Amino acid sequence: MLKEELEDLELPDILKSNTGSYVKNIQEWEKRREEIKEILCQEEYGYLIKNKHVLITTKLIKILQTAEKGLQAENLNSPGC
Repeated sequence: MLKEELEDLELPDILKSNTGSYVKNIQEWEKRREEIKEILCQEEYGYLIKNKHVLITTKLIKILQTAEKGLQAENLNSPGC
């Protein structure tokens, strides 16, 4: 069933660039790789938004994780009741 579905798909040739030429060397592959990443961003996964809020949130998460590890270590070292 899955095999038949995959055979019915019209997948693009991974080594054929957007201009129609085929990849022949590593430099051309690097360009093709960027094309593929762009296609995936447009069609499948979307773009990562880099803005101040994302950076602040990432830093805050790291701070909280560090604090949590410190509290866990402190609880392990303190005598239980």
